[in-house]
Amino acid sequence: MKSFSISNGVASSSIFKAAAVCIALFPILLLVPLLVQNAVNVPLMDQWDTPVAALFKAADGTLSFSDLIAQHNESRKFFPRLLFLGMAFITGWDIRYEFLVIFLTACLIAYQVYRLSRITIRGTEYKRLLLIFLANLLIFSPVQSQNLLWGIQVITFIPVACIAAGLVVSYSNFGAKLKSLILVSLCTVSTYSYANGMLSWFIVFPSAIFISRLSQKRELKAQRWLVFAGIIGCVSHLVLYFHNYVKPPQTPSFSASLVHPFDAVNFFLIFLGAPLGYRQLEPSRIIGIVLTILFCYVLFYLLRFKKDRQLLRCAIPWVAIGVYSCLSALIATAGRVGFGLEAAMPSRYTTFSLYLSVSLVYLLTIVTSHALESRHIQEIRKTRAIQGLLLCLVISFFILHALTYSSHAKVMALNHRQRLHAKACVLFVNFVDEKPTIEAIIYPSYDLVKPKINQLNKIHFLNPALVESPNILNLVAKGGQHSLDAYGYLDSVAQTSETEISASGWAIFPDRKQPADAVVLAYETSKGEPKAFAIAAVMNKSPDVAQQLKHQGYHNVRWSKTVPIEKLPKGDVKLSAWAFDTETRQAFPLANTKPFTR
Repeated sequence: MKSFSISNGVASSSIFKAAAVCIALFPILLLVPLLVQNAVNVPLMDQWDTPVAALFKAADGTLSFSDLIAQHNESRKFFPRLLFLGMAFITGWDIRYEFLVIFLTACLIAYQVYRLSRITIRGTEYKRLLLIFLANLLIFSPVQSQNLLWGIQVITFIPVACIAAGLVVSYSNFGAKLKSLILVSLCTVSTYSYANGMLSWFIVFPSAIFISRLSQKRELKAQRWLVFAGIIGCVSHLVLYFHNYVKPPQTPSFSASLVHPFDAVNFFLIFLGAPLGYRQLEPSRIIGIVLTILFCYVLFYLLRFKKDRQLLRCAIPWVAIGVYSCLSALIATAGRVGFGLEAAMPSRYTTFSLYLSVSLVYLLTIVTSHALESRHIQEIRKTRAIQGLLLCLVISFFILHALTYSSHAKVMALNHRQRLHAKACVLFVNFVDEKPTIEAIIYPSYDLVKPKINQLNKIHFLNPALVESPNILNLVAKGGQHSLDAYGYLDSVAQTSETEISASGWAIFPDRKQPADAVVLAYETSKGEPKAFAIAAVMNKSPDVAQQLKHQGYHNVRWSKTVPIEKLPKGDVKLSAWAFDTETRQAFPLANTKPFTR
């Protein structure tokens, strides 16, 4: 009987631990379907500069070291360029593999955060799993939607991955020389991946030195090596980095933060609060104030108990991670406040700012545990009040995170539809002029990107290849098993003004139970061939279609398009619409054709 009880207890313990691990991993698993569903294989914006320029030179054999380390905006993306080039030649530049690298880098960050918690957080494994669950909610939040689904934005994850890894190495038992070499290597990768990666020198090495000083051994040799390697590495890399550096002309002056200090303070706070601000300016500002106050409180507490070496040794890496976010906010404020307060809100900045919240998850735990273990009754009374405050903070955190998660999940879905439309415009770029869409989503200059699209297609790095003819019949899928009305309808065509016509309808992919990627409008030529002349996005609400077809995937399958009438030939023409698949380059006819006379 006793043996049975012991076995039963072990089994229960294993079940609880497995459940705790699953809960800790839940935010990761929750993000995966969002990434899979919303990934679109099309280069966007800065990707047409980096790595496209390097791809062209690699293809014709003229790629050099200076090309790899060349300045792009404020950054020298040497290591990302190597990554992009290698992946492009392996995958044919399927950008979705870059999304996978971004996701795996986020996993690496989470793993390093967990390793740090095992070093610095005392207590049970359940406690550490609970803390990594809270951290993972932030690290894998869709608030980073721009970075998660934009291949080049792996550059925003690399610096914090290097910093977190450097902090873990700082606690290792490696010899002084090896530890210094590893830290220099991590800071080098960070520096030549993204501009704010230079902060790693001012975070990793000071943290490593303090951790070494606070250790029981107090190895003077290790400290000297760290000081020497940190100073030499930082100075030499910064000199190289800023050699022939040119300030990007599109960025505002750094003096704007001095001329408008009130705006600068607000920008700083909004930047830090945006990861939990559900895309709203005022909530982000308030959250930024709360986070800043909490971080200052923790720093004051640590300063008060600065003689407690164990406390400081546990807190240093989390302070370093929080400082990374704060310094990133200061740099962004100095360089972007001239654009206005809204410039602090883009989700591409949240990969920097969310780590203040991550650091506070651990710092508040460490400070609270330390105060509870204190023998001072006054401190215990204060701590009980703090515990009540922490409970309120945790509840508020879950509410804010849920609101932010929902908000940005919708943004990801919207961006997905827009990018599918834009990809269709890219594939038809030689025959259909959709300049506004391409400039809004693909690249800000249509005249510059169009030749790049054709050159990328020529060297076989555009997937799929460009459409070779405006004749839609060349794209029609062979052997279809669906009825003529299975893919949707062209409901109406009307002239809305002297210079424009408007067409509308709905379009689906019945096999996938989802909206068509885009709709191609065509007119019938004198030879009876449907010639493409416009491309519409499929993203308007359609509850009637969903109800009629009895499927929830059809709630946003309506489309409409306003086109200059000059795109049509004079006289009588017959207009048709086609559901277009951007992955297979196949077109499927929508039911109905409409006569029109220009």
